[in-house]
Order: sequence, then structure tokens, then C-alpha cells
Amino acid sequence: RALPCRFAPATPACQAVEISVPVAQGNLALLEIRPAEPLCEAPADAPEGECPQGTSKPERAVPLPKSAERRDRLIDGVCRAVETLLAGGNTPLAGKMDQALEILGLAAGVDRVYVQRNRADAKGRETASRIAVWGGCASVENLDIPPDIVFDKRFADRRAALASGRCVSTLLRDIPAAERKKFTALGIVSLLMAPIMLNETFWGLIGFEDCSRERVWTVGEERILRAAGTLVGASLAHEQAGEAQRLS
Repeated sequence: RALPCRFAPATPACQAVEISVPVAQGNLALLEIRPAEPLCEAPADAPEGECPQGTSKPERAVPLPKSAERRDRLIDGVCRAVETLLAGGNTPLAGKMDQALEILGLAAGVDRVYVQRNRADAKGRETASRIAVWGGCASVENLDIPPDIVFDKRFADRRAALASGRCVSTLLRDIPAAERKKFTALGIVSLLMAPIMLNETFWGLIGFEDCSRERVWTVGEERILRAAGTLVGASLAHEQAGEAQRLS
């Protein structure tokens, strides 16, 4: 089902946006996206240029800062990715996922986006395995190092952060030397991982990689990308519920 989540030109910059996403068994996942810094409307009798104390003045005639432009592109990209994932038709989920990752990658301005699912490997270790990827830098198919993540002691803190619903942002120069070889082979300069929660369980993650620059993500951008991870989880739950219904 397509979700009409486009922003109207007249939508105030301070207005929060709510998105209801259909998930399994007729339930709805309600997401709210709001600006990191609220704007105000000056009272009609206030002197021109003034705004109540503690708030900031609307800047309708001033171009949006780059951070606000990036945030708007991200929100639009998440909305279009949701429309793609929940669209009807005969396209399998894998095809929809590929399209959605491309939309998110272009909206975020990164070189590679991927989804990894948690599982147990042959040694019984908890591992996140890549199940879908969109990318424009180093070839994923010809890598000598598998792009799996093993949640061992070195990854314990990042795993705990993801499982609690928080994003993990990393720069190549801050990665311990023991792990840097794998990131270098993948061509990663900066990376952000957002958790995918499915039925309140840490199901996997969605990663955003930049291969050409050190990307520092704002708090507002991380919130939007967490929402993207939640939407991916919701679409997977929706697909699983539909498959279970077909089998029954």
C-alpha cells in the first residue's frame, strides 16, 4: 500500500509529521518526525524582527542551512522508500528492498547502503549477515573479506547500543587497528549503522557508508535514519505476515 507522505509547500517548518505504517495483523506502527529545533510564529503585535524569548525566528525568506536541506532530503527519501516497500503488485520483497535502499542512499548522499540480519554462524556466534546492498564504491561482489559483522567482545559496546535502539556512527581513523583492515578493504571512510527492530527484537541493522569523506551525522539525521530502520522492520513484518497467511 502506498503511503502519501509528501510534504506540502505550505507545511510550517515547525510542524511535526506523523506516519502510520501498516504492520502485521492489522496493527499500525506510528512514527513521528519533527525538527530538531522548533521555530516560532511572532505575535501579530510584536515588533518586527522580534520573537518570544527562548525560541528562534522563522526564516522564510532565508535559504535553509545545509543541515536542514539534508534533513529534508532524508525525510523525503524515507517517505519514498516506505511507499516502495509497502507498494502492492507482484514485485518480490527483495526487489522492493533494492529499490528502497537506492532511494535512501541517494537521499542520504552516501556511497553504499545495506541491510544485515542477525543470525548464528557455523561456530554458534551471533553474526549480522548482509542480505541486501546498494552501492556505488568498492565492489561488494569481489571482496576477499566477507562483509559480515561478528558480535564478539570488540563489538560488544556497539551491539548494546544498536540493541537499545541507538545509532552507531564511526570514522575510519577512530577504528582500532585490529578492525581497520576490514573497513579499508571495503573502502569505508565513515559509517553509520541504525538498528532494525522487529517485534521489539534487535533483528538486524541498516548501514550507511561513505567511501570518499568523513561524514559527521547530526542528531536529527540519526533520528530519521532510525525511523528508516524501523520502517524496514515494519515492511519485513508485513511481508512475513502475508506469507504466513498465504501458507495457511
